[in-house]
Amino acid sequence: MDARSVMTDKLVTVCPDASLLCAIDLMLDHGLSALPVVDTDGRAIGVLSETDLLCRAELETGAVSNDFWSKLSHQKSAAAFVRLHGRRVRDVMTAQVCSVLPEATMAEIVGLMREHDMRRLYVVANGNLAGVVSERDVMKALRDILGKPEVALSDEAILAQLRGQLSEARWAPQDVHAEVQDGAVIWHGVARDEEDIAALKAMAQNIPGVKSVKDNLFLLSPGTGYARPETGTSE
Repeated sequence: MDARSVMTDKLVTVCPDASLLCAIDLMLDHGLSALPVVDTDGRAIGVLSETDLLCRAELETGAVSNDFWSKLSHQKSAAAFVRLHGRRVRDVMTAQVCSVLPEATMAEIVGLMREHDMRRLYVVANGNLAGVVSERDVMKALRDILGKPEVALSDEAILAQLRGQLSEARWAPQDVHAEVQDGAVIWHGVARDEEDIAALKAMAQNIPGVKSVKDNLFLLSPGTGYARPETGTSE
């Protein structure tokens, strides 16, 4: 799954010389939290987001610093004044565009979103804006995967998968094993904590054909090393 397969390609854009009023009306009319700013060649040169509009002189939500250091460096104060009072998109937009190629994988997309704390990434092909991948697009992709029908595995195949995943999971407790009866997975052994139990249940629940998961596990008492029986629960 790549950016091309999940992106939204019908974009509402704005030019840098458009008025802020026009841009805000576009965002409100289309229910958007951000607009890509493009030049006459269709290249993305910035983004105007709701965050860019929070600090404005009209709202009395921002002011130009008047401290000693600001007086020494007038450029920052002048730029702040423009962001507070400017009436064109170019005055307020964020000039940096975080983008990916159409071939970017979902792992790369989500990694960039988390690294830069971004809610959306723009997709650029041959230098031109081709689409956008938002958090909602990622959620839609997840929903499509979760909604796909799966072929139920036999008890033997379920058990084989569990054993294989246990052997590869570095977090997994050593003294656990599973049995499978008519699609019902039952965990036996010793768990170190509630997180072990939750992870073992999640492991089983993700295998096609599993109808329920029950733990017959002993839970280690904190700080003692002795095992006490955990109340068997099924899901």
